[in-house]
Amino acid sequence: MNAPVSGRNNRASAFTLIELLVVIAIIAILAAMLLPALSKAKDRARKTQCGNNLRQCGLAVQMYIGENDDRLPYSLIGTHIMVNGQASRPDNNNWMYLVTPYIKSSGFQAGTSVETSDFAKSVYACPVRLAEPLNNPSIPPSVFPNGAYPAWKNSYGMTEGTEIGGQTAPNYVAAKMASVTRPSSTLLIADCSYDVGYQAMPWKENGFFQPSRYFNGQPAYRAGFRHGNNHPRGGVACVFMDGHVESRTLTQTNDFILQWY
Repeated sequence: MNAPVSGRNNRASAFTLIELLVVIAIIAILAAMLLPALSKAKDRARKTQCGNNLRQCGLAVQMYIGENDDRLPYSLIGTHIMVNGQASRPDNNNWMYLVTPYIKSSGFQAGTSVETSDFAKSVYACPVRLAEPLNNPSIPPSVFPNGAYPAWKNSYGMTEGTEIGGQTAPNYVAAKMASVTRPSSTLLIADCSYDVGYQAMPWKENGFFQPSRYFNGQPAYRAGFRHGNNHPRGGVACVFMDGHVESRTLTQTNDFILQWY
C-alpha cells in the first residue's frame, strides 16, 4: 500500500510567493533594459527605410533628367500653370507626378485622404512621418491653400530651386542639371515637417531649415527634423543632387545650397 505524500513535500516543490515576486521583478528589470535598445533599433530601421526612399527618389529624378533635355523636375507649380493641357491640381502639380513613371507602372494619384493617397505610399512615405499627427495643431489652417489643412501626410519636399523664379513665376522654367556646380552640397529632396509640409521647399522664406513663421510662440519649420528624436530636435534626411543621402540636425545644415543661379 502506497504511503501518503506529506504536505511538506508539496510545499517544497512549489514556488513560494516571495520567489515568484523575485522572478517577476527580474523579468521587469530585463524588459526595462531591453526596451530602449529595441526602440533604438526600430528608430534605426525607420531611418534606413527613409534614406532608401530618398535614394530611390533621387535615382528617379536622374532618369527624368536624362529624358527631359537635362531639365530638373518642378517641385510644385502654381494654379496658373497648365500641365499637359490640364489645370494644375494635386494629381499633377508636384515633382512626384513627374517621377512616378520611373518608380511604378501606375500614375500618381493624390487621393482624398491618407489611406487613398500616393503621398503616403511606396517610396513617398517616410515611416516616421506616417506615425506623426496629420498636422501640427498649433499651426492655423489659414496658412494653407483654401484655408484648410491638407488631407494627406506628405513626407518629402523638393527644393524650389529647381524652378527658376520659384513656383509663383509667371512662366515656369526648369533649371538644368548642368547649372548645378556643387551637386554634393546642393539639396534635392528632404523630409518635410508636419508643421507646413508642402511638396516644395522654398529657398526664399527665411531659409529652408530655419523657422518660416511663428504661431502661438511656436516655430513652424518646412523641414522635418524627426529622426532619432521628436521634431524639431531630431535629424532631417536629405538626398543631394549627386545622389548621396545624409541625415543632419538643424545646427548641421548651414552649408546646404538651396538656390544656385
